[in-house]
Amino acid sequence: MRSGRRCSWGLLIATVLLSGCATYRYVRDASPDIEKSRRDYVYNNPGNKYNSDIESGRIREGMSRLQVRVTWGDPDRIPRSGPAGETWSYEESDTSRGTSVYMLRFEGERLAHVTVERTTPLGADALDKTPTKDDKDVRPPTGVKPGQ
Repeated sequence: MRSGRRCSWGLLIATVLLSGCATYRYVRDASPDIEKSRRDYVYNNPGNKYNSDIESGRIREGMSRLQVRVTWGDPDRIPRSGPAGETWSYEESDTSRGTSVYMLRFEGERLAHVTVERTTPLGADALDKTPTKDDKDVRPPTGVKPGQ
């Protein structure tokens, strides 16, 4: 009985410690300008705890707005801004993976929360389906950042 409790406590502690360690990788290819910005930032900020994430194109909660912008570039949209903070939106589309929308909520200067919404790619049989009012309006996957 005691070993079961000890194991449960160990699992609980590991879960709590690891829950704040999530990183998010933006799959869309980085432009040469973004790659240069990443290298320059890391070179000019030695010892920064997020440098390995920035180099590999990952973001995580706790990063500053500048660090996120250096890592992923300018957001596609900034849909909400207000006293609770600001939200940035990044979208990526790929015919094989579907569409992912990353919603990044900032509180003050720091990234506080990331939400990822994903839609799966349509199968061949779904292309023949007549849309209904329950279908979500999602732009067709192009693999290209909007506005490029």
